[in-house]
Amino acid sequence: MVYSTKSLAVLHLTISKRKKKNYLNVKQ
Repeated sequence: MVYSTKSLAVLHLTISKRKKKNYLNVKQ
């Protein structure tokens, strides 16, 4: 369960970063 929470947090960060990048690309 501990490793699951950690991996989920990393996954969330990765997704948010990707979303931000996509958002910036669409904006330009």
